[in-house]
Amino acid sequence: MSKTRWLFRPNCPDELFTDREDWLKFLYQQAVEAKKLRTTSTALIGLRRLGKTELFRRVHTKLFWEQDEVVPIYFTFEGKDLVSKDFAEVYLRNFLHQYIAKRTNNIRYFQEGASLEKLLSLSQEMKDEGLLMVLRRYKKLKEIEEEQSTIGNYAENSLLELAINAPRYIADESEVTVVVFVDEFQEVIKIRNSNGNDPNAVGMYQNAVEGLTCPHFITGSSMTLIMKDILEKGPLYARFMREYIRGLEKVHAAELAKRIAKVNGMKISEEMAVHLADRTGGNPFYIKAIMNQARLLNISLDVPKELNESIATDLTKGAIYSELSQQVDKFVYEQNDLGLGRRIIFYLSELPEDAIITHVEMQDILSRTGRLEDFTAMEIRSMFRRLARADLLEELLPGGESFSMIRDPILNEFLKVYKRIEGDKKTPDEVKDEKIIEYKKKIKQIDEYKGVVAERFIELLMMKWANEEVDGGSYFNTDNKVLLPRFNWTKGKRLSLPGFREVQIDIIGKKELLAWLVESKYWIGKKVSLGEVKEFEEKCKIAGQALEIEEAVCWFFSKEGFTQEAEEYMKEKGILYSDHDGLNRLLTEFGIRRLPDMV
Repeated sequence: MSKTRWLFRPNCPDELFTDREDWLKFLYQQAVEAKKLRTTSTALIGLRRLGKTELFRRVHTKLFWEQDEVVPIYFTFEGKDLVSKDFAEVYLRNFLHQYIAKRTNNIRYFQEGASLEKLLSLSQEMKDEGLLMVLRRYKKLKEIEEEQSTIGNYAENSLLELAINAPRYIADESEVTVVVFVDEFQEVIKIRNSNGNDPNAVGMYQNAVEGLTCPHFITGSSMTLIMKDILEKGPLYARFMREYIRGLEKVHAAELAKRIAKVNGMKISEEMAVHLADRTGGNPFYIKAIMNQARLLNISLDVPKELNESIATDLTKGAIYSELSQQVDKFVYEQNDLGLGRRIIFYLSELPEDAIITHVEMQDILSRTGRLEDFTAMEIRSMFRRLARADLLEELLPGGESFSMIRDPILNEFLKVYKRIEGDKKTPDEVKDEKIIEYKKKIKQIDEYKGVVAERFIELLMMKWANEEVDGGSYFNTDNKVLLPRFNWTKGKRLSLPGFREVQIDIIGKKELLAWLVESKYWIGKKVSLGEVKEFEEKCKIAGQALEIEEAVCWFFSKEGFTQEAEEYMKEKGILYSDHDGLNRLLTEFGIRRLPDMV
């Protein structure tokens, strides 16, 4: 197997690149389809640390070496000088060197660059009229710059406009398809001229991204900033399709943990791998940080106690603390009053993860700082919108009318840690001990973790269904064919009706007025009895009414199977059921590995 020649090396080794193959394939196909003018500019939207940069770098290299339909370009704003004339030079030369390297199949031009005169000579040899046009204009602007003691706004803005639009100019003029991947795109709003004026770089991108011959793919580490301040208003409004990327699916997140363990000669049980996936929301950065912390602590992650120690340690003084404290401090230091910004974070840390923050809660938080009278209603909303721009809250309604906590379990847990260390002046070790004690009180029996593993496999399975019809006898113990719907969503949920007890459905798959209701029992050495089947049947009736559906399909999984009378009752009532072997056959049918052996 030949070694990959990276143009921009990813941070993740190939053996740890997990559950992003579908995204890689999607981006690659979209890029290649641009040759047929079928691809529009696209924004890849997601929370921080989900691997968006990794995807862009990998698909760029794949496009560079494995096809000749389009010219791929990659650029990241990260670490770049955002003074417009300096930025324009870097942006334009980055594009030119990659473009020529691909068109000439000579990576040396990307690795070593070339002088302006050499680039002009190459464009003539290539008979590339678009490239020649851009280079001549670039040379002219450089001459204007040299003639002036201080570069004027006209020349400075013109150079920035040329740099941003060069890919489209060349694509249109030379009839070449160019696909541009731009990372950390939210930084575009910070570009300023030498005199501090705003050159409106966002507006310059409007023409660049509209062309079908030169679609742009953008992403960044500030999800809310890109969505609210760039894509939902101003010149780039309605110019991008949106694709949303989330954490790894729980089964794949657990697989990542196990791969990390294998690479580092560590141990992690199947149960704890899935539990880690749950605790982190499938975020690969958190999983890697916690696994690395376990390696540093020289512990095996076989039981909850060990996993809790690794999580608590990294939250208080590891990579997670370092990363998230930077995110929080950046918001704090951007406020006019550092103490006020920090106190707002402290009060947010006390809210539950499902809290909705309306103007009433905003006023309450500010009143607790003793500063409510210093702000108008508009200023209060503006402050909380800045929290959302920092991805510390999620804005639910436009205009800052209401917010929710961000859907990031580790970040929300970190805010509590941050308050204890920065606000209450506890040492990291003291807070670590507090967290370990807190987590210990929540530890389940190990059999419960095994049950969660099975539930995550079933949930992943249901997410792969796409209206296939299968033989019911092979998988569900029914003589009828079974239609496997493409669900709108799948998740576990507590449901209740007035006058009825609350019921927990392990997994719900819902599609309009249809729902699959799933019960999962991973009991060792015990079959499910008739009484437990009837209890599930009652839960399904309550859930069906609570979900306001017209059709409910009830499916019971039991590792050890069912008693004879339970099976007879389910056949009579039309309840689908599967044992360990039946579920494994279905998992295999949909390309998912079999349930792990857990005893």
